[in-house]
Amino acid sequence: MKKILMLIDESYEHDFCSVCVVCIQGEENIDLVREKVKKMKIDPQLITTSSGDGRHYAEDGIGARQVVASKISTMPISAYICLSETVKLENKQELDEYTYSFMLPKIIKSLMQKYHGSHDEEYDISLEFENLSDKRGNDLVFFEKQISHLRDEFQFSCSVVGKNGEPLIFLPDYFLGFTRDLIIKKRNAEKLLSGSKRKPETWPAQYFNLLANKIGIILLMDEDKIKRFGRGRGVADFLSVHRND
Repeated sequence: MKKILMLIDESYEHDFCSVCVVCIQGEENIDLVREKVKKMKIDPQLITTSSGDGRHYAEDGIGARQVVASKISTMPISAYICLSETVKLENKQELDEYTYSFMLPKIIKSLMQKYHGSHDEEYDISLEFENLSDKRGNDLVFFEKQISHLRDEFQFSCSVVGKNGEPLIFLPDYFLGFTRDLIIKKRNAEKLLSGSKRKPETWPAQYFNLLANKIGIILLMDEDKIKRFGRGRGVADFLSVHRND
């Protein structure tokens, strides 16, 4: 039975919300990624460019982000992202329910169909969610409820983890931060810098491509419509629209 690990996290900002699933296939690949992440803690480049040994996109400066992008590019992982730039909800609770009951299942179902429909192998699929609160039992009940309808078709297990207990959970956070920055920071920069010659913060093309090439699918959900951008040209074209070159 082949092990499939899916790491899940979400990100909200203004009218923007997104959720990411980072998928790792096979016990050997999972062990390999764990070993690479373990080595990152003692990497001299990260020690000198980062404020701590934990990885969090919002807390890492551009130097640390570039180093992490290089490391991620060597990992046998794929990221799958669903996002909306038009959602308007009142509070985090509503955002959580929308993201995990409506957006996330679009990704999970597609991945489940991929593994169960195109292979003869049996799969042991584990979903690891980053905790929403300090009450992980309650968080698990919430997550299970939002995707319970998928159990009619597929078998999988769920757990709730924190960054201290699951070092790999930073991976979806990084992809979410990367895509959020491309969209939100450019949007804000265009407003703030109108008439100014100063350029906003940007991702150098080298590092942009390292992360973009690890993204398998981006689903853009706006006004009840879903646009799909696939690995390679589709994802690159979508993200390039938001770059500041």
